[in-house]
Amino acid sequence: MSIEEILPFLEELAEDRKIPRNVRSMIADAVKIIKEESEESLKARVTTAISILDEASTDPNLQQFSRTEIWNVVSMLESFLQSLDEDEEE
Repeated sequence: MSIEEILPFLEELAEDRKIPRNVRSMIADAVKIIKEESEESLKARVTTAISILDEASTDPNLQQFSRTEIWNVVSMLESFLQSLDEDEEE
């Protein structure tokens, strides 16, 4: 799965009104970090985004369903990172 396929899931979560505002803000920050053109590698930006999402998923006001959705996207991002590592090894 490519990063372009994962970003819509994150963007949808960032706009979900059932998710507390502070968590949506953290998700939006993660999207922004992944999308930004910087000197950091895509791998570093995705790793940062995963850290932000992990923190967001611990919010006590987050509904279990929303927490699970965040975890699913984190899992997709981790799989993406693993595919980047495999590509580097070849």
